Amino acid sequence: MEKLIICDVDGVLLDWVKSFNKYMKNLGYKPVNKSEYAIDKYFGIDRKESKKLVCDFNKSDEMYFLKPLRDSFKYISKFKELGYSIDIITSQTNDRIAKMKRVMNLKEVFGEGTFRNIIIMGCGEDKDRALNLYKDSGAWWIEDKPENADAGIKYGLKSILMKHDHNENYLHEDIPLANNWKEIFEIVEK
Repeated sequence: MEKLIICDVDGVLLDWVKSFNKYMKNLGYKPVNKSEYAIDKYFGIDRKESKKLVCDFNKSDEMYFLKPLRDSFKYISKFKELGYSIDIITSQTNDRIAKMKRVMNLKEVFGEGTFRNIIIMGCGEDKDRALNLYKDSGAWWIEDKPENADAGIKYGLKSILMKHDHNENYLHEDIPLANNWKEIFEIVEK
């Protein structure tokens, strides 16, 4: 059986929130509730406005410069050394240039050839269609949004949720929470 890990990017591999907060600060916005996942609630702004701001950010040059989240670089390298294939499913944008920025950033941070497949979906798009491609493969699915982790279970994947303020109270008997990639590594290599 193939050793396969499928990863979300933002909040799992790369620190999207830190860069987005800086972007928003430069536009005059300040967080009002850091325990919220939804950007409208996080910044206390209109939902439609928040979606536009996220989509604009996801097309910006910032996509070149996102930094690794926590210890992701170290443990992605370890997984590769152990023969794991690593695929990406991310909801970012349908903009061709912005997708190239995302791919270039991932290659810059993690190295050329680290990721076997990179699926980039539209801004805010559900990941079900992409997860269905891996249905019943038994692959590991690393995500930070509880609804997407649940979707992984629905498609026969083994989900792990990267812990953040917005999901720290999430409970699911089949989905462990991990504080970092070291803990993910320990779960997968059990």
